[in-house]
Amino acid sequence: MHQPKSEIHVLIADDHALVIEMLQILLESAGGFRTTSAMTLDSALAAVAEKPDPDVVLLDLDMPGMNGLSGFERMLTATKAHVVLFSGQARQETINQAMAMGVRGYIPKTLAPRSFISAIRFIALGEVYYPPDMLKSLMGTQQQHTPSNLSPRELAVVRAVASGSTNKQISAHVGIPETTVKMCLRSACQKLNVSNRTQIATTAMAKGLV
Repeated sequence: MHQPKSEIHVLIADDHALVIEMLQILLESAGGFRTTSAMTLDSALAAVAEKPDPDVVLLDLDMPGMNGLSGFERMLTATKAHVVLFSGQARQETINQAMAMGVRGYIPKTLAPRSFISAIRFIALGEVYYPPDMLKSLMGTQQQHTPSNLSPRELAVVRAVASGSTNKQISAHVGIPETTVKMCLRSACQKLNVSNRTQIATTAMAKGLV
């Protein structure tokens, strides 16, 4: 994972003013985010033309000017930002095609607020985000449950990792020394059967921990 930025710039491109306003309030109240908005593909393209690029572009699949996946192709050509398919409902085939083009994730409009914030932070780090239910299917697993063997402290550390926090930030947030953070990470890796921070974050999302 890349080191997280102090502020993540998110361009919200959606043709519903209420959706834009709610997401702006959600992200900006969470802290560490700056938002801009657009209600058509052309206005979104004009926004990314004003450098520097945003970090993440939420692009509504059904927004005016999109013409299906061709809109994503135009946006991917125009910006270095992490472009995300944002939709109330999208077919698996559409999602797969968008990912193949270089889209960095699919965020459904039904995603819970806390998960939405975590997803944006995860994508800003350069990772690919799938909703937990879809990720479970892609991983070929059975329905998974929150692991009961994670201690409350380990769970707090895992959630912080999934949100993109560094060990130093986790130490300050959870109120434990960095050495303890590292111990919790090693223990969590063993219990979740993973080997690095990216896998911790991916597994935490798949198990619905964030």
